[in-house]
Amino acid sequence: MLDDEHSNGWQDLEIDGQKAVIQNILSKREFHLTEASPPYEVTVKIDLHGVINEYTGNGVKDKTFKKLEKKFEEEINKRGLELVNKFKELDIDPIGFGRVIKSKNRDFDYDKWRDEYYEDLKVKIDVNVDINEVGIVE
Repeated sequence: MLDDEHSNGWQDLEIDGQKAVIQNILSKREFHLTEASPPYEVTVKIDLHGVINEYTGNGVKDKTFKKLEKKFEEEINKRGLELVNKFKELDIDPIGFGRVIKSKNRDFDYDKWRDEYYEDLKVKIDVNVDINEVGIVE
């Protein structure tokens, strides 16, 4: 989701002792350069629309929807930041943060990016999950 828009992904979640499988039916992401000079800061906004494909509880109430949305947002944020940190450790930029900054900063220097700035890049992930349908409930 960080590097491209996706659909038809699956995520298992557990909430209040019940298990749920969320199907991602659509995701969109946008990059916003929130600090245009070193240390650079990029905010990744991810909007995800999904359905509860399976749920082991007794019906899905509005409260459950909200809990699942919040849990999924936290999970995406956590995993996304872990992935970004791993890429920084490996000194690779497959998400294209350098391209994002270059598109907004005329004086951007890729050599300095790789050598000095990438490791100090601050990334924030702003996730909004909207779950609006229910499939199988046990």
